Amino acid sequence: SLAHEPATWPIRAAAKEELPALARLWFAAWRDAHENLVPPALVALRDGANFRGRLPEMTRGVGPTGGPLGFAVVDGAEIDQLFVAPAARGCGLAGRLLADGEARIRAAGHDPAFLHCAIGNLRARRFHERSGWRVVGEAWPDEVAAMVGATRPISWRMEKALR
Repeated sequence: SLAHEPATWPIRAAAKEELPALARLWFAAWRDAHENLVPPALVALRDGANFRGRLPEMTRGVGPTGGPLGFAVVDGAEIDQLFVAPAARGCGLAGRLLADGEARIRAAGHDPAFLHCAIGNLRARRFHERSGWRVVGEAWPDEVAAMVGATRPISWRMEKALR
């Protein structure tokens, strides 16, 4: 049962051969969390190939080798991505991945840390707020806005002091 196993899975660098499985996990979890919150043009751009092409090799995963159940990507001071498979939600994996990302950001000397959470994704916002993050504004990445003709922000910018 997943409820008893997450604490035993180390958070580790994702193996190169796991990247396709992580991309599939990301695609499914992103669609589940964002499909009804972002412009349809963005949903159309985010197909399976898009996720595989955007998954950096610096990804950290958790779960059985070859069957990752979650991952996180840190880019400078940002927790750039954090997703957990629906079957593994509620098991503590997201909290462990978030803490690992915060520790990596702190170790690199960045403070505060930041992330983006889709406006309307209240489950994710509450999760981050329980972990000490706070909304400091709204944002829309410029390159994405240009691609889909965005007229409004689609994410909350959240920050957390690490020191």
